[in-house]
Amino acid sequence: MTRVPVLGDIVPLADDALLAAWGVARALERRPLDRLGDFVGEAFAAARAVVPGPLVHPTAVISPLANIGPDVVIGPGCVVHEFSTVRGHSVLSAGVHVGFGCEVTNAVIGRGTRLAHQVCLGYSVVGQDVHFTAALTVASTHLWNPDMACPTRPIVIRLTGGELCVTGLAKLGALIGDRARIGMHAALGPGLILGADTVVYPGVTAAATSVPAGHIIRPASTTVAVLPRHQPLTSALASIPSQEGPRP
Repeated sequence: MTRVPVLGDIVPLADDALLAAWGVARALERRPLDRLGDFVGEAFAAARAVVPGPLVHPTAVISPLANIGPDVVIGPGCVVHEFSTVRGHSVLSAGVHVGFGCEVTNAVIGRGTRLAHQVCLGYSVVGQDVHFTAALTVASTHLWNPDMACPTRPIVIRLTGGELCVTGLAKLGALIGDRARIGMHAALGPGLILGADTVVYPGVTAAATSVPAGHIIRPASTTVAVLPRHQPLTSALASIPSQEGPRP
């Protein structure tokens, strides 16, 4: 079996100056994927020990209609829009943008990453300058748990060499490298690895697998059929003048 990757192989947290200064990179980067442990809790503990004063930086812009948990660290220049929740032991580096109606729980997010709107992200580590488009989910829990309210089944990841890596964690969403781009309506996780500069097309479903850096994931078929409409036009459509002249 090839060497089990460490978290820093996928998300180089030390390249994020703020996460490095907060001690998050030191706490997480050398952890093998089969021994991640409470990676988010320990990331929060490392940052909490260093961050002076309030855990939400005074330059962060937080909507009064957002819900911010008591045990999160939000860095300078971050924006959290209306009806979004940031909770658990989440740590947001500088300039992270959380759009309308998102949920971020127990996630470490690198500098300049953007969540457009209606993005659900949990139990994940995300690199710098990642772009999440709209209405997508990074799931963290296996559907085959006996009790979904108390998950116990460990998440398994298929590594790039084909080997299976048992993480030992009942909740693990995704590890996403720098500058990845993820299209709308994607359903990702649990147990997904996206290398740096990957592009995920809209509508992709992917879990328990590893995607090397610089690759593209797209649906097996992107064919769109354009067919004439055989039903009668509605009265509203029929009232619109045609460019070819009035209808007979």
